[in-house]
Amino acid sequence: MLAALTTAVLAAASAVGAELPEPCWQHAANGARFRTCFDPGRGLELSAGGSARSLNPALDLGLGLRLRGARDSRSKAGTTWLLQHRLLGADARWSKAERHLTLTAYEGLARRHVDEGFLLLPTTPPIRLPFPLDLGLYGRAARYERRVEDGLGWSFETARLAMLFDPLRSATGRFHLGFGPTLAHQLRHDGLTLHHELTPLTALQLVINAESEDGRWVFRCAGQAGWTFDPAAFTRGGTLRARGELQLERVLLAVNDHPLSVQLHASGAWRDAGALAQSEWSAGGALKVQLFAHR
Repeated sequence: MLAALTTAVLAAASAVGAELPEPCWQHAANGARFRTCFDPGRGLELSAGGSARSLNPALDLGLGLRLRGARDSRSKAGTTWLLQHRLLGADARWSKAERHLTLTAYEGLARRHVDEGFLLLPTTPPIRLPFPLDLGLYGRAARYERRVEDGLGWSFETARLAMLFDPLRSATGRFHLGFGPTLAHQLRHDGLTLHHELTPLTALQLVINAESEDGRWVFRCAGQAGWTFDPAAFTRGGTLRARGELQLERVLLAVNDHPLSVQLHASGAWRDAGALAQSEWSAGGALKVQLFAHR
């Protein structure tokens, strides 16, 4: 799995962006050209803002590196791999009552777009049927969360992998609508006992990404819901957990081709927040600068 993720990241990092279409350029009075389109899936993100979590206001800070790429399949004509990655993500929250830190080594999506998808039934003779879905993989690795108000507790998601079905079948990486079963493992320490939590394809993963053609509007949604199991108490059955996040961004201006955006976001968790697996919600806004967000 790690080898596949590494290959995907290198492919996205080495991808060369296509020349911007003419609508993405404007001319100044002196004749110089300047760009008016941006790539929200590429660049170094820095954000600062505030939010209210269960009516408790706090300062939020964020950092992450986004990479995006696309390449034609080497094994099948009419097939394109669309890749999105977020590396070295860090999110912090500070208030009088809360001190949160979340670190994520990797999170990404790889979707295989086929011009004419089909199902093959191995009958005699074989039957080929239309298949109106793209297939993709969502992965997340090494996600650590620490909350000071939880005492000595912490949580660490070692890996999460989901197979996604995308009915939109967009030929570009600007639109994704993926859902499918997820496999995950997480460690949760409540300050006294270390618990293992397994999700053996008993949860559903959802990933949505939508961007305007010029990259000035971005909507993202991600979440999972389903049952987790503690191997040490498997006979007791599973625990229903859910988590979701929404993000809406709008570019306000750009400084030397680096866009500054306003961001509205909301999130919620059901028996899945922090080391104590609590339920919570939050909503807020932030300003985000994205460095090197060139197409």
